[in-house]
Amino acid sequence: MTGVLRAVPVAALPAVVLTLAGASVAQAQAGRASAGARLAAEADCPAEFAAVLDTVLAVMSAQQLPSVALAAAIHGEVVCETAAGWADRDGEVPATEHTLYSLASISKPFTGTAVMQLVERGLVELDAPANSYLGLAGLRAFEGDADAATVRRLLTHTAGLPLHYQFFYAGGPPVPTMAETIARYGVLVYPPGERYAYANLGYGVLDHIVSRVSEGTYADWMRRQVFEPLGMEDTAVSDGSDLAGLAAVRYANDGSALPPYTFDHVGASGVWSSAYDLVRFGMFQLGQRSPAYSHVLADSLRERMQLSAVVTAPGQARGLGWAITEDDNGYRRVSHTGSMPGVATVLNLYPEAGLAVVVLTNRSHPPSVARVAHTIASVLLPDFAATAAARQAVTAPPARAAAAQAPAADVPADLHGAWRGAVLLHEDRVPLVLVVDAAGGVRARLDAGAEMPLENVRFADGWLTGRLQQTLAPGEATPAEERDRHEVVLNLVLRDGERLAGWASAITVGDPLYGAVSYRMELRRVLP
Repeated sequence: MTGVLRAVPVAALPAVVLTLAGASVAQAQAGRASAGARLAAEADCPAEFAAVLDTVLAVMSAQQLPSVALAAAIHGEVVCETAAGWADRDGEVPATEHTLYSLASISKPFTGTAVMQLVERGLVELDAPANSYLGLAGLRAFEGDADAATVRRLLTHTAGLPLHYQFFYAGGPPVPTMAETIARYGVLVYPPGERYAYANLGYGVLDHIVSRVSEGTYADWMRRQVFEPLGMEDTAVSDGSDLAGLAAVRYANDGSALPPYTFDHVGASGVWSSAYDLVRFGMFQLGQRSPAYSHVLADSLRERMQLSAVVTAPGQARGLGWAITEDDNGYRRVSHTGSMPGVATVLNLYPEAGLAVVVLTNRSHPPSVARVAHTIASVLLPDFAATAAARQAVTAPPARAAAAQAPAADVPADLHGAWRGAVLLHEDRVPLVLVVDAAGGVRARLDAGAEMPLENVRFADGWLTGRLQQTLAPGEATPAEERDRHEVVLNLVLRDGERLAGWASAITVGDPLYGAVSYRMELRRVLP
């Protein structure tokens, strides 16, 4: 199928779908529906996809998205693949179903597939320590045992690693090697297996394992063992600089084109693909093999990736590279999303229904791609739309965000008092004092800064978290800290009744984002 809206960049869309000053809501909706029907016909998509393309045009207009590409396949047949808008506004390059988009975290199921290939070949064991494959650049344990940080736990975000993401823009500081990143940030801040904490660095460690075990590069393994066997000619591991004319330019929230950037966790974020290719990867993951495919992974291992391994919230779990939703309007969903500067992506699989859904855009607005993906599912899955409507009708209005947040006064009494210690950096330490008063207020002071309230305080599952409007100013500044302003988020749990331990994340603020890096910290109660 080749239904592509090649001649329908955003600027050329009917005026009714872009601005309707003075028009009624009903007129606007009718205009979009008419445009959606016309575009569905031009894209050679089923007639019912008019509602999908109506949604595409609506979100592009409302959120000023440069482009949207989508594809859907059910029971082994691609039913629609199309795109609208500009892959490159300045170059006036329209998006197509073959345009490569930065996938962000949808890279993780690809990396998970590569790891499972090594498992299939007997080169990696899921329950072996990750350090067995890392050589001298191994993980170190601040809490727990480093040998308990297994390959399986890296795949499920339970190995003990904290928040981490760094964007290295063209013309900026050099990208460290994976060995250098592990040496600096590869510290376990909670005992492996104790809790789920989403960790990009874990997938960076996994791509390093793929490289070391295969005695090649991660990019080469992915190309030879995953992309080429699946016929994915529009897919690559790249920073985007070598994809000019083929890839969608990533745009910042202000509409400006972002320079190419890469990461120190490529296995978490570094894959680019098209809607055309990604839906076929989804079909492979559903067991819908084309006769043209070479062997990629045994069905038993592919299916194991999609089993719930760690419960992350009621009805939510993690598999090996996948997020699992047990009930998405009556269907079990295996999925991953991606979001970072200039990127919002969705890959949803409904295994029991045999459906794969792909939505990609080149500006960061996750609600838009989620809305389009939801509309596709409602068109193609029996009862999905009716179930969603019924649930919406009986669901009480959502609680106000402030009400959902645990108030500081709910911090338990055994945390009350003054605590003193430090944030422990790679080659430095930053003194930290934390005070939890009997009334529930929480204050903190970093280094020689002023004592100030901790914001957004929460206490849940034994962990105290909060945001501090101060900065870490160590002698050895990290790339994230030296390139932009940042704030500090504290994550602490009481251990042994004697100490508060956890990590502090320095998270950059402003646009563009540069990243978040985390450091272990430990505080002890100050005696009266």
